[in-house]
This record gives sequence, structure tokens and C-alpha cells, in this order.
Amino acid sequence: GSDYDLGFIDGMILHHEGAVIMARAVVEHSKRSELRQLATEIIKAQDLEIAQMVQWRKVWYPKAPDTPIAWNEPMKHRMAMSPEQISGMRMDVDLGTADAEFDLRFLNGMILHHEGAVIMAKDARQKSMRSEMQRLALDIMTSQQAEIEQMKKWRRAWYR
Repeated sequence: GSDYDLGFIDGMILHHEGAVIMARAVVEHSKRSELRQLATEIIKAQDLEIAQMVQWRKVWYPKAPDTPIAWNEPMKHRMAMSPEQISGMRMDVDLGTADAEFDLRFLNGMILHHEGAVIMAKDARQKSMRSEMQRLALDIMTSQQAEIEQMKKWRRAWYR
């Protein structure tokens, strides 16, 4: 239903914001140009998708509160997300200092993060009635699955 879309948008915006924060740290600290390149592409793609979702939210849910909303399953209604839920949705990862393991922490964190987005997107493909959302979900699944494969390949090559 339409409530589903609002919950998805709010969850995915936060999730994307978390990815962008992690990717910015890589652009700043990684010595590997291919990793910085990937991070730059993640930032570009996800910033665009965030802008798109913010736009849809304004148009589709003009009365929705500014705070992110989550569907509460036990209560069967929408509720404002708690700070813990917001942090959980962003999947905040502290990548720490730019030491020898920095890139590995990023790869582990971003692979997990992307896998979460793919699961959310698959769910949206089944539950959203809007063609725009269907398209976005498919884009997320396709692009992030490809990036997961790439990151796993690098992880195998760099950290045997």
C-alpha cells in the first residue's frame, strides 16, 4: 500500500546516507585508486537516488512529518523512528583510522550494507504498487549487486 512506500523511502534515504558517509571516508583515506573511484560512484548514484526519494516524499506524502517514519509491525501502524532505529537504518560503521586494515573494514562494511539495501529493494519489488518505486528498487538491486561482486573480488585479491 501507500504507507509501505513512505516507510521504504524513509528507510532507504537513511540507508543511502549511511553508505555515502562510509564512501566519503574512503575517498578521503584510501590509498587504492579503484576503491576511491568506486566510493565516488556510490556517492554520486546514491545522492541522486536520495534527491529522487525526497522529491517523491514531498509529492506523495505532503502531510507526512519531517521525521523518518517506520512501520511498527506489532502495533500495525506507522511511528516516528527512534534515534536508535535511525542509526540502525543508516547501519553506521566506524571505519576508524587510515591504517593497513582500513580498506578491509570498508569492504566488509559496505558489502554488508549493500546486501541490506538489496534485501529492502527485493521487498519493495513485491510490495510497492508504484512503477517509479519498482524501477528504483530494480536499479538498486542491479547496481548494488554488481558492486558487491566487485568488492568481494577485491577482498579476495587483497586479503588472502
